[in-house]
Amino acid sequence: LESAEEEFLDDQLSVSGEELMGTLDILDNLLESDEGGSLEEKWPSIRERLHALRGDLKTMRTGKQVNIVLQAMEKLRGDKVPENLVDDWKRIRELLVPLFSGVGLM
Repeated sequence: LESAEEEFLDDQLSVSGEELMGTLDILDNLLESDEGGSLEEKWPSIRERLHALRGDLKTMRTGKQVNIVLQAMEKLRGDKVPENLVDDWKRIRELLVPLFSGVGLM
């Protein structure tokens, strides 16, 4: 049986866990791969994906953990590549994966 929190989270998701994890993987590839140019060249695509992920997270409204992630993502906005982008992304991803797996999304 699912806990009440898991049922609530499942009801709140407008996208599937697979889609969310796919977004994380795409962002990983954009940030870690040399293909497609430098981070500066890939920044518009990275920024767009981060913005979409942030929107998906905002629909979850699941409490403190999501709010921590949303606050961390605030630093990754803007027209220029943020300083420490790759390290900040790794920390954000570390927070997201357990959140998604905690509601049976993986």
